Amino acid sequence: MASSNKWDLLRKRLSEVPTVDVLQFFGIESTQANRELKIKCHSPENHSNGDANPSLAISPSTGKWFCFVCKSGGPDLTSLIIKKFPRRSPRSILEDACHQFIHPVVSDDAVDECHKRLMNTQDGEVFRKALQDRRGLSEAVLKTFRLGVDDSRRITIPVMGPYGLHQDMRRWDAFRFDPSGPKFLAWAGGFGKPSAGKWWPVDPTGMSPTIFEGEPDTILGRSLGLDGVTIISGVSQFDKLDSSRWRIFTGKSVTVIPDTDKAGQSALAVILRELAKAGVAKIKVVVPQKPSKDFTEWVMAKSVSTVLATIEQTPWRRSDEAAAPSPPAALRDITRPEAVNVPISFNGQVSRVAMQPSLLPKRFKVTCKGDKESLCPSCPNMSKGCAGVYEVQLSDETYIDTLDQPNPAVIRRLKIHARVPDECKVSVEVLDHYGALHAVLIPHTGRIDRSITDHVTRDVVYCGDFLMAGSASRFHGYTRPDPKTQKAITVITKTQDNARPWQNYKIPRYEADTLVALFGRRDPYEMLKWVASKVSKYYTKVVGRDLLHMVIDVTLHSALEIPIAGQNEPGFMDVAIVGNSSTGKGRSAEGILKTLGAGEIVSGKRATVAGLIGGTVRHQQGYDVAIGVFSLRDGEAVVIDEGTKPEVFREMTRARREGLAEFTQAGISHTANARCRKIWLLNAPHPKHMGSYRFGAEVLRDLVAAEEDVARWDLAVGVLSDVDEKLIDAASLPLTDEPPISPTTLRARLFWAWSRRVQDIHIDKSARDAISECLSDLIKRYETSAVGLIQKGNTHVKLRKGAVAVALATFSTVDGVNVLVSDKHVQAYAQIIRDALDAPAMRLGEMVRATKGVGQIDDMPAVVSIFKRLRTKLAARRFLQAKPGPAISWEALVPEKENPRETIRSLIRYGALIDTKGEVQATKELGDFLQKLLKSNGSP
Repeated sequence: MASSNKWDLLRKRLSEVPTVDVLQFFGIESTQANRELKIKCHSPENHSNGDANPSLAISPSTGKWFCFVCKSGGPDLTSLIIKKFPRRSPRSILEDACHQFIHPVVSDDAVDECHKRLMNTQDGEVFRKALQDRRGLSEAVLKTFRLGVDDSRRITIPVMGPYGLHQDMRRWDAFRFDPSGPKFLAWAGGFGKPSAGKWWPVDPTGMSPTIFEGEPDTILGRSLGLDGVTIISGVSQFDKLDSSRWRIFTGKSVTVIPDTDKAGQSALAVILRELAKAGVAKIKVVVPQKPSKDFTEWVMAKSVSTVLATIEQTPWRRSDEAAAPSPPAALRDITRPEAVNVPISFNGQVSRVAMQPSLLPKRFKVTCKGDKESLCPSCPNMSKGCAGVYEVQLSDETYIDTLDQPNPAVIRRLKIHARVPDECKVSVEVLDHYGALHAVLIPHTGRIDRSITDHVTRDVVYCGDFLMAGSASRFHGYTRPDPKTQKAITVITKTQDNARPWQNYKIPRYEADTLVALFGRRDPYEMLKWVASKVSKYYTKVVGRDLLHMVIDVTLHSALEIPIAGQNEPGFMDVAIVGNSSTGKGRSAEGILKTLGAGEIVSGKRATVAGLIGGTVRHQQGYDVAIGVFSLRDGEAVVIDEGTKPEVFREMTRARREGLAEFTQAGISHTANARCRKIWLLNAPHPKHMGSYRFGAEVLRDLVAAEEDVARWDLAVGVLSDVDEKLIDAASLPLTDEPPISPTTLRARLFWAWSRRVQDIHIDKSARDAISECLSDLIKRYETSAVGLIQKGNTHVKLRKGAVAVALATFSTVDGVNVLVSDKHVQAYAQIIRDALDAPAMRLGEMVRATKGVGQIDDMPAVVSIFKRLRTKLAARRFLQAKPGPAISWEALVPEKENPRETIRSLIRYGALIDTKGEVQATKELGDFLQKLLKSNGSP
């Protein structure tokens, strides 16, 4: 509620509005009587003076009013309107009046609704956590500033007007749901920008204010005890303010904390100029330390104590010193922020050999060696305290054209930057280089425009891959001859350091809305089935393979890292798809990757360890370093299509387990990230085929060299040639309707999933409980030493990987950033595992039961409990008389109220029933158990 003095100001301001206009706005009829206005009394139920002669008189000039019947009166028109509408709150009346006659008003109800949505709802919890984790804003701060969230998922920031009513409510796209849209918007309603150019949150009244750039930095600064203010509607408003608006800083000690980008630096120049004109006492400029862009990033990257200590230790300056150019200093940093793609020079024979590079000099030490007796007395630096030694950092490509020592042109440039007269004699020493980490150049001969020999005579364009800081990247550059040796020197003019389209991806607002509308709160398992069916119908044209499409879909959406017990563990999935040729494995994988426009397919027949994780290639001049496809596709997906030799898996331990490609050969060591999702398309080893095995799962042992290599697959799917020809014929017909989900939406979903980091993944307690429950069930059903796909030691990790992947594939998020993993996602992935391992092509569950003994029930107490609910003897007779058949015929034996489908599934899961190729039959042990029931008194 507004303070009493602001209410008085508002009433006084409303009294300046013509009385007739105010009455008409509130629908109050009035008549002119001499110099007064007459209206009906505010309480007509107590008395009536007749419509022709209203009893309440109002003075048009002062707004004072008085009723001649009930003797009530008031000092202004506002008090009358409040009495006239007793069911309305005084604030709402003043809001309407102020909005109509003085300035636009955002109602307090609207502010309160957004605030409650943030503070009191389950969806708001995600935003609160994100604001605290990413912006450092606690719940107490959110309440103090009454921040909220609107329907478009923007954070709302109320702006108080001069009369205690909200003049605006800024809508902040804090998490960039709409990267192409403005970061801030004014409140809807045709208000324009009512608060543009206003100091926020209030005009600075203290003697030591701090000027920030933007409301978020100001909120954080005030929460840390700084008297922070900012200008609303962007830094451009600083230059538009009238000089009178700056006078509130006169005589004060002002701290300025700008952003480090180009706009922030431009705004800083304006702020210093205007503060100097306003006559401030002193100024302190504190620039956030790079790479932080603004105050908030600085605080989150360092710590509150470090930042506050830096602000405290920064010296004060007079306003005229702050606005003037900085004097020459002994140590100068001439770095340009916009100089990003700085050349890296590789010195070597680029036709065949990849060599360690010589990198371009970045930082120099210039030492003055002038004749002190003749030259130095006239040197302009002497009066300023010449240090004799200057460090200079260059970023101008024009002057960086040597490899070891700078040529005369570079030396002259260094003198200019160091403010050393051209007459001075100086020595130059290289202190540092661009890209100080060593890089290995891997030429792509197929991409060289002209052939290159050991000696070149002209420049040629060149591009390829290079390895830096453990990550493989692309480069473009040119090759030129060295003037002395005429050997090739490759200069890299443009690099793409891990610049993949999915990195730092911000999903467009319309795509996020589409995915939310599509998945919403629907069952994840059913939605994955739906997506698989549509992708197979409209894009891959491989029918009858919905399970195969589901597994590929989930694998592609797995995360790079997931949280487990406080540690970050690899989250990228590694799956095997096994089947005979011409069963749609390759077409499905290739069609999905082509639709998504991501990932890579490589031939397994030609796949080698060097090709997958890297190695060396020997030739007559030495060795070439080969970067493997796993490293080149770090963070993405690779499909290895058929023919992979068993010995290849033996060398893949770290690449598959940790996502790290490393080797040491011929004295060359190689280590790089290889965190890619891997899908292995495999055939049964020749001359066998899937039908050669009693149980399809047995084929996994023949595909790899060691049992532990089977365990490293997160899931294995079998494929048989069992698709109905009618489905195949139907798929060949032309489609007459549009696909219900577009390739661009599928691609946005994938890139959003790939761009999530471990700090974005939140695994709910219900999910952790579901993992324990599903783990027990999977171990009972599928654990066997014969095929180590499911084991006690690692299956809980596989469940977490899969549950996170399901959450990502079904766009389980509230704010478009954080991923919410619940029990439904765990259960969905557990069901996918059951579908895959119980399918006719694998039959792992049946294989496990066979190794334990035919008809052995895994959980007898659970079976007893089920038949207790089914009215024992009647159910026993029905089950004993039942013949092998589809599951639905067994479900008919169970009363509807007992959930027939789940009951039969449970009996199959506990080993009481066996599902073989879609035909369910009772085990011998179940028959013995039921016979005993009938002979007894009916109580198990």
